[in-house]
Parts: sequence; structure tokens; C-alpha cells
Amino acid sequence: MPTPPSAYLRFERAYRRGDHVVVLAEGDRVADQLSAAGQTELIPEVLVQIGAVHAAQDRFVPAAAYLEQGLAMAASLAPPPNPAGPRATPPGPAPAPPAPRGPFDPLPPGGPFSASGPTAPGLPGAPAGGGGDRLGSSALRAARLANRLDWFALALLDVWLRSGRYDDVLARAPNLVDPTHRAEIRFAATRAHAAALGARGQFEGAHHLLNTAGGLASRIRSRFRAALIEGDRAVLLAAQGRLLEAITAADRVLPSMIRPPVGEYQQWSNAEGATIALALSRTASATGDHLTAQRMLHLGTTATQRVSSIYLHAQLDLSRGVLWLLEGDLDAAEASLVSAGRQFGVLGCAPAGALTTMEQGRLAQARGLVRSARPLYERALADFRRLGQPREISELTRLLSGLDHRAAGN
Repeated sequence: MPTPPSAYLRFERAYRRGDHVVVLAEGDRVADQLSAAGQTELIPEVLVQIGAVHAAQDRFVPAAAYLEQGLAMAASLAPPPNPAGPRATPPGPAPAPPAPRGPFDPLPPGGPFSASGPTAPGLPGAPAGGGGDRLGSSALRAARLANRLDWFALALLDVWLRSGRYDDVLARAPNLVDPTHRAEIRFAATRAHAAALGARGQFEGAHHLLNTAGGLASRIRSRFRAALIEGDRAVLLAAQGRLLEAITAADRVLPSMIRPPVGEYQQWSNAEGATIALALSRTASATGDHLTAQRMLHLGTTATQRVSSIYLHAQLDLSRGVLWLLEGDLDAAEASLVSAGRQFGVLGCAPAGALTTMEQGRLAQARGLVRSARPLYERALADFRRLGQPREISELTRLLSGLDHRAAGN
């Protein structure tokens, strides 16, 4: 194999040490040099690494573009499957080590699908990877070598979830729970699958998938991953309206997740804890549970301040706005919601942006500005219909119906 250009080697070293500036500045030029040199097999690695850096910096639109292109190109360059089946696959080389991670990589070992927010195709909850031991060791090595970009596929699932591309998540996640993938990969992909089902209102299937992910966490012997599943379940229960059960589950895991950050795992843990606490705070505010909303907001604020994430800070603004609306501090609520909406729009987070629009409609209605509230509700309703989120669609239909009754009464 020809020696890679020196620019590629410098790019790889920059990626390994977490140098965002060099990766983003040099990545496209390195890919062009590899193409000119005929070393196209290295281009997917460059593209997915650029995408991972964009994802780590919460630039979800370019992250999706680079990750999708890199993974698609890697699949097109992969050798065709052995027609004789996995048992006839000749011994392959030893599996390549996982791609080195810099501090910007959003997927620590067992990474989030990720920010809750997660079986095989078919019935949700089917045991993932149950037949992995039946594959020959040489076939398993060869398959895992071909799956060297799994962590980047998980990063793409995370980007899709935040962007509201649930159909893409539901199509790709089942492919990552095949027995040829590592248990950590299957665990994260199953969480992503569950998160997408939960957003679509398919709560029973989501609970089945979380049970599957819990079994994988036990196989990995990771108490932290088991805590992630408990947190995912708390968010799912809150979405179902089972707030008391959700708070009970969250209280079991949040104290161990929201701690002073020492190392990458604890950074990741704080990000996950912030997501859980802020989601529960918004649900508690919506149900009028002021004390719970305030307590969860405090926990979420503490965790968010320990993580350099634009997305989480926008989520914090949204949660503050919802709580201040409940408390009747309409000016503070408006400032916070406007800030959240602006950030979600820049990031390309359609679900969070639509939720912010709905809360801005509530704010307008609380001020007595019915003519302003209606178009906000209608815009949020159109967005949620496009995303396919039935719970929010039902709530917005109720809010619009209330406006109609009020208008009829006047």
C-alpha cells in the first residue's frame, strides 16, 4: 500500500490529540489530496473524523453531511460479502484498534447514541446479539474489522436524534445490533432506537428496547451504563405522563451522574444527567408541580454548567423559560425562550425548536395575546406533524381548541 501523504499523517495526529482547528481547517484539503493520489480508501476516515468534530461542537447540519458521506463511501469501498457464508470466510487480519479519541469525541466507550437519550429488526426488545458465539472466530474478526467505523455511526445516530430525523434512526439503528458488533456498540444503538420510538409515542416498544439495553449493560458489567438506562426510563416515563415514577427513577441515578467532572466519563455523565433533569423539569412545570420543576432545574443547571455544550445550554434556557412561565415571570420567560429558539434554529434541532415555539405560544396566551398565540401554535403543530410526535400533536390540538372556545365565548 502506498505511503499516505504527509498532510494525511498530520491530520491523523491532530485528530488523535483533539485539535479541532487543524481537523476542520485541513480536512477537506487532505481528502482532495488523497483523491488525487488514488488513495480513496483513506477518504472515509477523514470525512467521518471531520463529522465527529462538528458533532462535538454541536454543529449538527455539517456533522450529518460529513458522517453520512464518509459512512456511505466506506460501505461502497467495502469488499463484497463471502457468498459461502461466514463459516467459509478465511482467517482475516487482527481487528484494527478503535479509532483514537480526542477530548472532542462525543462518544466515549459505550457512548451515547447519545444525549437522552438508547435489537434486532423485528419485535422490539428481542435479545440483541444472542447468537454472537455461533460465528466462527475468524469471521467475527473480519466482521469487526469491517465495522471499524461503528463509533462514527453512533455519532450519526445522535445527530439524527437531535435533528428529529427519527426515520433515519429507526432504519439504521437495527443494523448496529448484529452479533458482529461489540456489546458497547449494540448497547448504544439500542438506546438510540428506544429514544426514537419514545419520540414517536411508541412507549411499549421503547420500554422493551430499554430492557434489552439493560441486559447488555449487565453483560458489559457496567454500573454506569445501567444508570444510563434508568435515566432513559425516567425520561420515557415522564413523556408518558407517569411523572411520579419518572422522578423516583431519576432520583436513584442523578446523584451519581451529576458530580464534579474528572475525566471524559464524568463529562459524559454530567451531560446525560443534565438531559434527564431538564426534561423532567419541563414535564413537572407542565403539570404544575412547581417544587419538582425547580429542584430538577437546579440539578440540570449544575450539570450543564460543567459541560461545554451549546445544545445543553439551549435546553437550559428552554427549561428556565418553561418554569418562569409557570411562576408568572413573563418577561424573564420571554427572554429565555427567545434565546433558546434562536440557538436551536442555528443548531438545526427541529424537535427542540418546535417545543420552544409551542412554549412561546403559551407565553403569548398568558399575556392575553390570542392573535399572536394562534400562529405560534399552528407553526409548532406543523413541525410536530412533520416530525411525527403524537404526544405534542395532541397537546397542541388541545391548546388550539381552547383558543377556539375562548373566541366563541367572546
